[in-house]
Amino acid sequence: MFALTSVRLLGTSLTRAEFFWCIQERKTLLDDFQRPELLRVPLEDLCLQAKLLSPSESVSEFLRKAPEPPLEKAVENAIDLLRRISVFDAEERVTTLGQR
Repeated sequence: MFALTSVRLLGTSLTRAEFFWCIQERKTLLDDFQRPELLRVPLEDLCLQAKLLSPSESVSEFLRKAPEPPLEKAVENAIDLLRRISVFDAEERVTTLGQR
């Protein structure tokens, strides 16, 4: 009776055993742990968030406290980009554009 019960999945009929086998196959493709958000979001967004959370501290100092901080050169490049597009000023303060 177990094998005769079917499940509709994307327009196809699968037995329950086949359905659960598919789920198990997909599960093996997933990572054991999700990557930290710090490594998933664009570094420029992360730098802006760090500066908004701690305006008196430099972005590099703030991110260095993370358990797995991004590379220092990558942080420097992100800060440079934020300066070029006028999100940070020369002293690494958030401009009105960056507050939006």
